[in-house]
Amino acid sequence: MPLLRPSPKLRHSWLSSRWFAPLNDWDAIEDLLSPLRLTWSATRIRARVLAIQQEAPGVLSLVLKPNGLWPGFRAGQHLQLEAEIQGRILRRHYSLTSLPGDRERLRITIGRQAQGKVSGWVHEQLRVGDIVTFGEPEGEFVIDGLPSEPLLMIAAGSGITPLFAMLADLHARGFRGDIKLLQICRDADHEIFASELRALGADWPGLQRIPVYTRLAGRPSPQTLLAAVPAPVMTLPPVEPEAPPRDVTVPALLVRYEGLPRLALPTTIV
Repeated sequence: MPLLRPSPKLRHSWLSSRWFAPLNDWDAIEDLLSPLRLTWSATRIRARVLAIQQEAPGVLSLVLKPNGLWPGFRAGQHLQLEAEIQGRILRRHYSLTSLPGDRERLRITIGRQAQGKVSGWVHEQLRVGDIVTFGEPEGEFVIDGLPSEPLLMIAAGSGITPLFAMLADLHARGFRGDIKLLQICRDADHEIFASELRALGADWPGLQRIPVYTRLAGRPSPQTLLAAVPAPVMTLPPVEPEAPPRDVTVPALLVRYEGLPRLALPTTIV
């Protein structure tokens, strides 16, 4: 989805007439105004960085105040963040982890990658007060409506980000059904959103969070993970090894792959 989203009113108004060129060259005007660190834009979604929160080692969240072009989002979606690095515009996708109903503030959570230029720029150079540019929300890894049956969620590392957004949104909408969350991470220090998940659980008896630490035991096998799933789902053969990492959504299983071994999916649930 493109980062540029011209305002229809401006695009079709008399201000767009060629007789007013170059005074109606919006890209040129915005380039001139950019040193003022304004979030105003006729064509781009921009936001001011209100806060930078450390979530876990190598993982931080940006709390942002977007301009009026921000259309809102659904829990589980992501956006494409833009960064100018060494004269080049780079774009990367990051999950939204705030509540969809708050259009004045949004949060994205970013794990630093070893060779990641954009994540490195965020972690090293971005400061409170800076202005960032990004695209409209994307993705269909969402829960429409309220679940009618228990859910199993499995997340590894930063894969928790869209699932956390879903859980916070479900809680805000009054859902208190049964959900089991397997959160795989290196150790307790690397549990992203640990305190917020505990707060959700305190008001949600049906939410069961099971941390799975890999520092000593290594990455869990599919058999170890699926041991937490009801017995009938153990009958499906595993996904082909060459299958690329992906998001999978079925009625009773939400899996976010982030370096996980490929999981068997239950035919009895699909």
